[in-house]
Amino acid sequence: MRENQSFVPELLGQAYGKQYPDALRDILVENGTLRPDYTPNEATANRLGWTLREEPAPSVARPLPRVVREDARFPGVGQER
Repeated sequence: MRENQSFVPELLGQAYGKQYPDALRDILVENGTLRPDYTPNEATANRLGWTLREEPAPSVARPLPRVVREDARFPGVGQER
């Protein structure tokens, strides 16, 4: 038998394995990898040396600056891109 390397949660407080059927996730709850809400069990992660990281906050999208270039056919008149 070898160490589990396939089912290792990475994000703290986030439900793990949404792509897997609940039956598989329930096994991970039974063996202590996950809590009943499918979030990582921090005690198990600490015991096994897994690093759980917090999901970064979404960045605030900023509008791109307006780009204006001069049209050679009409000097002094810009065209937005």
